[in-house]
Amino acid sequence: MRRLFLFIMCSSLFVLQGCNNDDAAPDLIEVRVLTEICGSAVLQVVSGAVNVPLGCWTDADGDVHHNAFGTFLDPCTGGFPTGDSKTFFVKLIDEVERTNCIVCLALPANMPEQFYPIRIIDP
Repeated sequence: MRRLFLFIMCSSLFVLQGCNNDDAAPDLIEVRVLTEICGSAVLQVVSGAVNVPLGCWTDADGDVHHNAFGTFLDPCTGGFPTGDSKTFFVKLIDEVERTNCIVCLALPANMPEQFYPIRIIDP
C-alpha cells in the first residue's frame, strides 16, 4: 500500500511539473502600437525576450518611447488593436508577408532605424 501511495505521489509531481506554461511560447513578444499610418507602424515592446536591437522613437509631442521598432501592419488583414493601452502578441519573422492589398507609401515621422517584419499571433 505504501508503494502504491509513493508511486501515485511521484507520478503526480511529474505531471504537475509538466503543466508549467511559462516557457510555452518563448518567441512571443507583447507589443503596443505607438503610431500607424498606411500599414507602416512603430511598435513598443511591452514584454517578452527580444534578441534584436531596439531603438527609441520620439513622437510629434516630443515624448520619447524606448524599446521601439518599425514594422509593417497590413491594414487589410487587421487583427491588431489601436490605442495607447491595448497590447497584442507578435512573432518576428524573416520577411514581410505580402497580400493583395493596396496601401499608400506614407511613413510615420522619425521612423526607427530598426525595422523587423512580424506576424500577429493570437495567444
